[in-house]
Amino acid sequence: MVSYIEKQGKVNHYTLKDIANALNTSIEAIETYSNENKIISINQISETRKLIPLDNNSLKREIELLKELIENQKKIIELLEKR
Repeated sequence: MVSYIEKQGKVNHYTLKDIANALNTSIEAIETYSNENKIISINQISETRKLIPLDNNSLKREIELLKELIENQKKIIELLEKR
């Protein structure tokens, strides 16, 4: 998403606010960002990762559900193509 914003130069205010919160910085800091003035450090990234608990079992279950969804969508497409 950040790459898209960099390329387009457009971002929804609420999206920018969420990004600023995730990076533990201000919207103003992001808006005035330049390559010379890094707004986040490696330590901040490490701290942010600690805030996101990863539960492998939940992620594996979600992957399985998404695979099922894909298969069901393929079946629906096949049925529609036969019409």
